[in-house]
Amino acid sequence: MSGGAYDYQYSRIGYLAEELERQLENNFIEEQESWRGGFETKEKIDLLGDASPDERVKIVAELIALVVNLREVAFRAKEFEWYQSGDTGATSYLKRLADSLKLKGYTCTQCNSVKTYKTEAIYCKTCCSTTPI
Repeated sequence: MSGGAYDYQYSRIGYLAEELERQLENNFIEEQESWRGGFETKEKIDLLGDASPDERVKIVAELIALVVNLREVAFRAKEFEWYQSGDTGATSYLKRLADSLKLKGYTCTQCNSVKTYKTEAIYCKTCCSTTPI
């Protein structure tokens, strides 16, 4: 079987991240078509129009973090779907996750080594091999 164990749902998460990135790039201003007086016009709509300047800064910061998290979740979901579909084996699946975590800087606060996934908890390879972090 090639992919599709979960009907490629990881791609929908990626699409959401892309849409939020597009909104961030456009400063949450969108053009919407409307008809006024028999003529088609385009209005610019501020999607965060009700937010104060301070609230806007907080919302933008949250959405930047959300995009980063969504991209990571999409990657992890894709890797698991590929594993479940038989496209990768357990060793490859876990290595790809570990390599991704190294790039993202997920390290143990006790010993600075990279965390890896074992069952449902996150464990440190070096100092916490039997204790969840």
